[in-house]
Amino acid sequence: MSEKLIVKLDSTALGTSHCILKFHATVVEGLTTKKMDSNLLYGVAVHTFIDKMFKLKGDFPTAFVHAKDIFLRIPCEVDPKKPWQRDLNHLRNTCAAVWSIQVMEEKIYEVIQLPNGDPATEQTFEILWYEDDNIVVYLCGTIDSVGKFIGGVYAIRDWKTSSSWDTKGYFSQYERTRQLPIYTIACKRMARDQPDSVLGKIGASKMGAFIDAIFLNSDMNKTSFGRSNIYSYTDQYLERVEHMIDDQCKRLSMAIKTGYIPQEGLINGTCQHALYNKKCFLWNVCKANDMVAKIGLERDFIKKPFDPLQYNA
Repeated sequence: MSEKLIVKLDSTALGTSHCILKFHATVVEGLTTKKMDSNLLYGVAVHTFIDKMFKLKGDFPTAFVHAKDIFLRIPCEVDPKKPWQRDLNHLRNTCAAVWSIQVMEEKIYEVIQLPNGDPATEQTFEILWYEDDNIVVYLCGTIDSVGKFIGGVYAIRDWKTSSSWDTKGYFSQYERTRQLPIYTIACKRMARDQPDSVLGKIGASKMGAFIDAIFLNSDMNKTSFGRSNIYSYTDQYLERVEHMIDDQCKRLSMAIKTGYIPQEGLINGTCQHALYNKKCFLWNVCKANDMVAKIGLERDFIKKPFDPLQYNA
């Protein structure tokens, strides 16, 4: 019997499962573009800064050095309509505003402390999720912060950066999305399997989940902030999500077993995002003949094992 393939999934990877070709390319082949989208890289740098500020107890210069390293080290594809996304001064201003306004002026939510005294930011999990004759699947993720509302429930927070002008309507997309339920499920699983862990203790409680958004603007002085509702998921809702993750694992396993990996986006219309008019990262490869596709893959992509917990390594 051949050795089983180990696959790691996270919320982002599961977002590619609408097309088995894209799903397989992402989590099995480890295919990724050589350059990160500048919008994504900006957000990664801000996330890095926030985490370091908590861990370094507000040491802005050192925390920003970490954000700057990410910002300048990782190659990116610049959006010509948003050149400010590559402006280091713009990033510095955003980081300062996030900490002074969104964190320091926080009145009702506080990040809990780990047993070693560190704040519970960037909390990772890796859970054995699924196994059959072909694959072993681990569900992974990084929770931006774990905390508690004053006099209320424990809750996990996810930071988002966005250039959306619709700051009120922005959060509606997260009410029924996969990321926060997956994080909640992970905490519930940890409560069962590792009850003494910080995520396990949170998962054993009546927990919530929410988004804190940073609304970016080309004008640094117009950066604003917002918070979603506090989402609390029923057991029935979480079970539905669990079953759907199982379904995607089975689809992937069958594709690996049979070698049949179709371009499903041609049928379900996901080759191009209907709302944002953004093409799939495999667009040029999929539409080309085999010879041209091979050239494109070698020129524009790299292959490395897909590991959500080592994304920026």
